[in-house]
Amino acid sequence: MLEKLTALLLAIASANLAGSPAPGETSAVKLPDGYIVVPSSLAPGGRYGVTAFDNTLQPEPEEIDDNKLMDLRTGGACGSILNSGALIHMNRGGIQPARWSADSSFMLWEVEGRWSPFCLTLVEVRNSKITSQLDILTEVQKAILARTERSAPSRYAAARAFNKGNGSAFPDGFVVNVRTEGDKARGGPKELIHGLPIKLPLRVHAELTSNPKEFDRIGNAQLDSELDGIVTGSRTLQVVSFRLRDKPFSFATSSSWLEMTDPAAAAKAPMDYGDAVTLRGRVSTRADRAGRRFVVLTLKKPISISASADGPAAPSIREVQLIGLDEWGPGSVHEAEQQRECEVDGTLMWSSHGEDPLPTRVIVSGYGYTYRQ
Repeated sequence: MLEKLTALLLAIASANLAGSPAPGETSAVKLPDGYIVVPSSLAPGGRYGVTAFDNTLQPEPEEIDDNKLMDLRTGGACGSILNSGALIHMNRGGIQPARWSADSSFMLWEVEGRWSPFCLTLVEVRNSKITSQLDILTEVQKAILARTERSAPSRYAAARAFNKGNGSAFPDGFVVNVRTEGDKARGGPKELIHGLPIKLPLRVHAELTSNPKEFDRIGNAQLDSELDGIVTGSRTLQVVSFRLRDKPFSFATSSSWLEMTDPAAAAKAPMDYGDAVTLRGRVSTRADRAGRRFVVLTLKKPISISASADGPAAPSIREVQLIGLDEWGPGSVHEAEQQRECEVDGTLMWSSHGEDPLPTRVIVSGYGYTYRQ
C-alpha cells in the first residue's frame, strides 16, 4: 500500500554561490512589493538576476509584471524577457535555474510547463541592456508543426480536430516539447543553485505528439514527429533533421534532453547538484558527539554526482542527509524510520558547512516523501 506524505522543508542557507549576492542582499535593486530577484537566476559573479512575483508569501495581484533582467550592481533594469510572466510558485512546472554563458553575455531562461516548457528564451545582454532575444520555444514549434502538416496532412487535420479547445498547451492541436542540450528537471527557483552553463551553438530537440495523455484507440488522430536543430552563434534556429515517428515515443514529454535523444545514455548519466531527484532507501536518525540529531537516507542504489560550480565530484554515494525532514510534522521522522523503504523527492545539493556529520556532505532539500508498508 502506497501512502503519500507531502510537506515543505525549511529553506537552506548555504554559501554555494560564493561571490554572488544572496537573497535580500541586492540593496541597489528597488522592486515593487512582492517581487524578488530569483536566487536560481543569478549570473556567474552575481551581476545579473531575474525578477518574479513571490506568491508563496503574498497573494497574487490582478496584474503580474513581466520577468525582468536586472543589473544587481546598479539596480537598473536591463529589459523584460519575451513572453514570460512566471511566478515563484506555479501549479505545473515553474521557473528553472537560469543557464548562463561563462562570460554572462547570454542567458537561457526556461519556465517549465506540464508537458513542455512554458517559456524558453535565449537572452543576450551587453552593457546592462538586453540587446537581442530568441524565443526558441515558438520558433521550434512553428518549424515542427509546418513540417508535420506537410508530411501528413490528413492525420494532422484529424489530430487538430481531436484536440480542439484544449488551450495553449496544445498549439494547433499538438503538444510540442522543446528541449535544449543539458535540459533536465532542476530544483526550485528560491534554492541557491546554478543553472548548467551553456554555450553556442546549442543543440535543440523537439517531440510533437497529438496524444500526450496516451489515450487508447484514437485512430487517425494519432500523430507523432521529432525535429533536431541548432541555435547558432548568430542567435538563429537552424533545422538539422525532421521525421515522422512510426509510433508514439514514451519520452515525448520528458523534461530531459538526453532522455529524449538517447534514453540508454540518460539512464547511466551521473546526477548534477541542483537536480530534482527521486531517491529510494531507508531513513534513520543519528546524533553527533554534541548530541545534535540529523536524518540520513541510506540509498537502495548508490548515486554519482558530477563536479560543478555547486560542489565537487561525489562518486558512489550511499548516504545523503535529509534537511528539514523533522519539520514535516510531529512524529513523521519516527514514522519514516519504521518503513522498509522511503522514496524522497527533493533537490540534490552540496553543503559547504564543514561541521556536517556526513563525510560526503551531500544533502537533499526535499519536497515530500512516499513510503511502503
